[in-house]
Amino acid sequence: MKKIYKLHKLAKDISIIYVEFNKKSRDEILPFFKNFFAIVDVATNGENGLELYKKNRYDIVITVPNEMPKLNGIDMIKKIKEINQIQLILIISEYDFSDFSISFLSPKTDRFLLKPFSAQDLILVLEELCEVFHTKEGDLNLVDKKNLTIDDVNELKKDILDLKNDIKTLHNKIDKIGKILLI
Repeated sequence: MKKIYKLHKLAKDISIIYVEFNKKSRDEILPFFKNFFAIVDVATNGENGLELYKKNRYDIVITVPNEMPKLNGIDMIKKIKEINQIQLILIISEYDFSDFSISFLSPKTDRFLLKPFSAQDLILVLEELCEVFHTKEGDLNLVDKKNLTIDDVNELKKDILDLKNDIKTLHNKIDKIGKILLI
């Protein structure tokens, strides 16, 4: 019960998109998502999922990796990761991808859930993703959901450091000029 309450509290302001082509699977899990998340949109194929993602920039993307009409789940995830490298992703699959190294996925932002799973398993993985979303540390909070990638954030940090050094150099020069003028 505590886990359900915690997930409800963490998820109340989070938007998700659930991309699943199998109607039975969608119908089974959709009410669960709607009980927790602020916004729950659904796509029935990867192409539609990607279009919705581009318009709405969801906090969490939940999908299946297998074949779907128009665009499969893996290709959709790749395209989403090109837009936002640190997008939070939950892959729900009948196949164990946990040992499978997929270069575009990150252990910091991506999770796998193997079917069949219990409600408790789903709650735990969603709670984990919500905690990552809400983290007060790290670069996730610095990233604009619309355009910035983690590389952009790192570049901005470097620029800020360079500016601090430039300011320090200018301050030293002003001190030297002040000393010369006082002599």
